Amino acid sequence: MLISSYSIEQKSDHIMGRFWAIASPCELLIETQDSMLANHLTSVAYAETKRIEQKFSRYLPNNPMANINDSQGKPIAIDNEFFRLLELANSCFQLSDGLFDITSGVLRQAWTFDGSDNLPSPDAVKVLMPFIGWGKVKYDQSSITVAKGMELDFGGMGKEYAVDCVAKLCTEHAPTTSVVVNFGGDIQVNRARHNKQPWYIGIESPDDAEAT
Repeated sequence: MLISSYSIEQKSDHIMGRFWAIASPCELLIETQDSMLANHLTSVAYAETKRIEQKFSRYLPNNPMANINDSQGKPIAIDNEFFRLLELANSCFQLSDGLFDITSGVLRQAWTFDGSDNLPSPDAVKVLMPFIGWGKVKYDQSSITVAKGMELDFGGMGKEYAVDCVAKLCTEHAPTTSVVVNFGGDIQVNRARHNKQPWYIGIESPDDAEAT
């Protein structure tokens, strides 16, 4: 059943909602046979996911992320949602001992992520290192300052944030309905199923010789 930019499909014991956003296939498994409810939840999920993508994607122009990355070292005003994501990024940085760093996206200028095993030269990486370092970013609840040449990239946490937001919205709109939110493999289940049956989640084996 095609509806605008998303679709719903009746399954044996649930309805699946589908759409494409944040560079990923997005799915909802909704424990209901009510197509109107499933359509509503999928519509809400699609709208929220596109909102997050439009606001935080570094690939889109004229959004808050683009304003920050093009700021040339000038302070840029942010809202509370952006501040909370920065706080999450800071927690990830601290918990990973600095390995998770949302300023490291500039390394894509040296790496070509085409599925090959080609590695950039040490010199190509070295020239970008001055533009990486979460500690160089200054922010508070109202503004952020990113040094000239540096960029932010929420790519390592954007889908997870979207999944969390959509799962909460599904619970708000249908508090007694179990929903699996799956955005490109980032998954959250909002509550247990009424029929006491599990949701089955497939995980590709890393030992599969044919896995890509």
